[in-house]
Amino acid sequence: MATLSGDQSSMSGGSQGWQLELFTVTAPQTQFTIGQQPATDLDGDALAILKLNGVTQQINVEYSHNYRTFTWISADALETGDVIEIFYQPR
Repeated sequence: MATLSGDQSSMSGGSQGWQLELFTVTAPQTQFTIGQQPATDLDGDALAILKLNGVTQQINVEYSHNYRTFTWISADALETGDVIEIFYQPR
């Protein structure tokens, strides 16, 4: 199991606003852990969006999510230098 080994930075849009955490991939990195657990909607889905190099990805197709950890599951491998952006509403 790969762990966070890339560079990580974060910024906040306020205590109740959306947050953004950025990761620069270090291959073969596949897992990204954010600072707080995302809130969920009424269906139990995480209020989170993952982008790869600026393109929004689909949950359960390109990535999965479990609490604070996002795992890349796509057959298309991440490459060193790719940028992962995770936008989320903290719980």
